[in-house]
Amino acid sequence: MLMIMFVLVFTNVITRYLMGFSMNWAEEVSRYLMIWIAYLGIGLAIREKRHASFQVLYDILPKKYVPYIKLLVSLIIIIFMIFLVVLGFQYSQFAMRNKTAVLRLPVGYIYLCIPIGALTFLLHFILILKEYITAKE
Repeated sequence: MLMIMFVLVFTNVITRYLMGFSMNWAEEVSRYLMIWIAYLGIGLAIREKRHASFQVLYDILPKKYVPYIKLLVSLIIIIFMIFLVVLGFQYSQFAMRNKTAVLRLPVGYIYLCIPIGALTFLLHFILILKEYITAKE
């Protein structure tokens, strides 16, 4: 997706400044690809421990409480992602009747990245959950 984005933006710049015309749809497609990349990337980021975290909290607490706090945080994350999957899917279904500005595609297809991204995050998080809670950081 990133390569497609690069090619579209680069080609659009070349055609705009050297050939005098612009591909209006290229900006729209690039924008939606960027959104999909962000939502699909959150699952992989958590799996590879590349997500931002509040390590300060764990550093100031006594070490014996850290696994319990991590368990609580994990439950909150799981509940939030389940809500995001459900509500994201409902919102994408609601938005299916709206069309994008240039391509005239249903906006709901773009919003499907929310529940799909949240679901992949949830699956990746569950796979690393034991390691996350028991890690000695």
